[in-house]
Amino acid sequence: MMIFSKDHTFRIKGLEELVRELSRKETFFNHLETNQICTGILGAVRYTTRDTMQEVSINSMKLLCLFIDALSTLSTKPIYLFGDSLEYVKVIMENLLFQICSKITIVKDEANSTYLKLTESELVSKEASLKNVFDFLNNHQTKENYLIGSLELLIRMIETFDVKFSDSNRVQIFEYTGPNIKKNKIRMLSKKLLCIYNEKNKPIICLDYDIQAKPFIDIISENICKQIFSTNREVKKKGLQSLFNELSDKYSWLNSKFSVCEIYIGIFGVVNHTIKYEPVALESMNLLELLINILPPKLDYKKNKYVAQYIKNILPFIIEYSGNSNDELKEKAQDTFKTFITSKIVNINESIDEILKIDPIKPDLPKKTLAKIELLKYLVPLMSLPNSKFQYIASYANINESRKTYEIKQAAFKLLNEIPKNSNSSIR
Repeated sequence: MMIFSKDHTFRIKGLEELVRELSRKETFFNHLETNQICTGILGAVRYTTRDTMQEVSINSMKLLCLFIDALSTLSTKPIYLFGDSLEYVKVIMENLLFQICSKITIVKDEANSTYLKLTESELVSKEASLKNVFDFLNNHQTKENYLIGSLELLIRMIETFDVKFSDSNRVQIFEYTGPNIKKNKIRMLSKKLLCIYNEKNKPIICLDYDIQAKPFIDIISENICKQIFSTNREVKKKGLQSLFNELSDKYSWLNSKFSVCEIYIGIFGVVNHTIKYEPVALESMNLLELLINILPPKLDYKKNKYVAQYIKNILPFIIEYSGNSNDELKEKAQDTFKTFITSKIVNINESIDEILKIDPIKPDLPKKTLAKIELLKYLVPLMSLPNSKFQYIASYANINESRKTYEIKQAAFKLLNEIPKNSNSSIR
């Protein structure tokens, strides 16, 4: 109860006692549940963090830091805040932000390090912590010391953590760099913050980017191209999504400025680069399907040397992903393969040749073999007569019918039964 005393001396003693208890191996905390300890400590910190007496607030922040360090020993399970504890943390964060803007250096420094420690802990997500700072900025824009303290904290957060600004966040910071801001320090801090953020989040581009992108960089724009060739997965996805949106909009610069053949070069060039990266392969195939569906291909496009080479490079990946363990990726690959065939961007015989390829050094895994059989089963009814490929398909099916894996045996058996129905022969 000392912490809630009106006497500053008693508050300090109460906080010091809690610090000692947390520091010991055997304390009265050993008899409490983790959520009870959270409620107790956070409640005490909530009440004292913004105390007008600096010794009280500093001890309160030290108690919070010690508590964060002790969390791993208090419980082996993740800490989930709810009820009072959750509300206490919200108040504590706001109290810390007020103290970060203090004119007393020792209080300001302690609050800064405590806020960063809280952000790094499992009590608060980094996204929530960042949002809290921007909310604080919005609520106190007229107070220069609050702006300065918040901007200094944001710089430390960007330097310490991997956090992302929203578009509105960037606009807000950019506004503080303008001439309407009288305080020079605010403008300087804002510029520094944006500079650090942009430098840290700029795309890292593949070394041979210029060579690979040369055929289509002018078509899809240099900005999107840099995103596509970034080594960062999220940046790649962003580039693919931007291109998807451009392609979807018939009035976009892409559809307005370039011929369909040029768009094919651009999109196939992008897919040629991105489909090989499994984390973005789904988005890559989505883009490919969209292109073929809204701008049906003509034979002339395929004759283009770039498009022809890109198709040749892309097809093996589509076949590979058709046997992927990720169901969503597998289904998308199978759909894309069918889109390739129905659009005639790839002819049936070419696709059969690719499916029947077997690497002696790296034989197909059962899932891929099963996927290949299913793709062949899809192709057989579409094959024109006469066609020597029926014999090759039958040989492939016969080999797999003797496999031990039941699913493969069954699939191969069904494929063998399809061949006589569609080939006007008794090939088996």
